[in-house]
Amino acid sequence: MASAAAGLSRVRRAFDAGLGFVLGTAVGVPVGLALYMAGREALLPPRLLSSDVILWTVVVLVALSLGVVGARRRWGAPGGSRLVRGALGFVAGAVIGGPLTFVAALAAWDASGIPDRDGGFGLMTLFVLAPLGALALGVTGALLLARRG
Repeated sequence: MASAAAGLSRVRRAFDAGLGFVLGTAVGVPVGLALYMAGREALLPPRLLSSDVILWTVVVLVALSLGVVGARRRWGAPGGSRLVRGALGFVAGAVIGGPLTFVAALAAWDASGIPDRDGGFGLMTLFVLAPLGALALGVTGALLLARRG
């Protein structure tokens, strides 16, 4: 009986470490990109500005570092499960919010009767309004699921 509980505990720890690594690297990629962009002009000589090797080195190092930090986190703790619920709520809200905003904006434009000869509104809907709707509903979903006890 104790052996089965110890085996389950090891599986749980391995799952928590894997989940932490995935969440850490998922956060690390945009953080690494932001750090690269922030330091690019100030720290790199002009001849290296077009080098992709430096970009991906920074991104991979930051992502792996945050992945290791995430793997060491105890996700079974109350704060860890809240973070996981919030991340899932954000993804679900964004997946629903982007297409919903896109369809609603195009339907509203079509109902207005204003012609869109050059397709500018369609492009604005696709590249501006839909991402904003995805972000808004993603944050809403994250807050709602993270607050659930």
